[in-house]
Amino acid sequence: MSFYNRVILIGFGKIAQDCLRIIDSQFDGDIHVVEFEKSFFGNTWKNSENIIFHQLPEKIDVNNFFLSFSDSTLVVSANNNFLFPKILVEIDFFYIINFHNSLLPKHKGRNAQSWAIYEQDLETGITWHEVNEKVDAGGILCQKKITLFGNETALSLTRSLMELGVKGFEEIFLKIINKNILVLKQNINQNKVNLSKETPNNGALDLNWSFNKIHAFLRSFNYGRINIFPKPTLTLLGKYMIINKYVLVNETNHTSGLLFKFYDNNKIEVTENQQKLILHLTS
Repeated sequence: MSFYNRVILIGFGKIAQDCLRIIDSQFDGDIHVVEFEKSFFGNTWKNSENIIFHQLPEKIDVNNFFLSFSDSTLVVSANNNFLFPKILVEIDFFYIINFHNSLLPKHKGRNAQSWAIYEQDLETGITWHEVNEKVDAGGILCQKKITLFGNETALSLTRSLMELGVKGFEEIFLKIINKNILVLKQNINQNKVNLSKETPNNGALDLNWSFNKIHAFLRSFNYGRINIFPKPTLTLLGKYMIINKYVLVNETNHTSGLLFKFYDNNKIEVTENQQKLILHLTS
């Protein structure tokens, strides 16, 4: 038996699709999907009789959609950039849950995977949590951890965390709709929220860092072909340079300490022990 008359999923991408499959297989009531971001997310599901799709590109349209309901509704936010306003969060017949790609309360806000890499965390993970009036501050419903090995890119870690998020959602969904879920309070002392416009070290590589820190910084910006952040930069002999790409290679020769080689063709090699980073730059 479910305590909710409907489930509304808002989000996009693979994690939203996978969560929708779980909802569709385990919930008999009405299912709505809100597409706030422009994507091809709904294409797989448009033939389903149980799922109603809504393409709502404006915040006012999303607000009005939610305000059209007046009874018990579960809202699942999965890879969603719509921030629920106070007027929706305070409606008592809405129960809103959200996927976040960090172990809250650490790395609240946007692009948490990049911050975990840049700060060289030893572990990270995902959190499903209740939504309240503050960003990523609601009660914790589920957390799952993974170990970081120092070779993850922002893109590869994003994929791993999305898969982990689906596993977590599958574990808690029936408990949520049956109102049989344990909720843990967050540590409210950690209130730093990273905004979408913020980047690690303001996007600037520091050549005074260690080899591992330089590598972590570069990996934190590496979303492949997806332009989440502007390209990182560095200042070399007073000249502002853009880092277009980097390559990590293993060396056969062992070097002691951190070594730099600067080339006229806008290339830098950073070597330590048996590892080398090759940075390709433009001015």
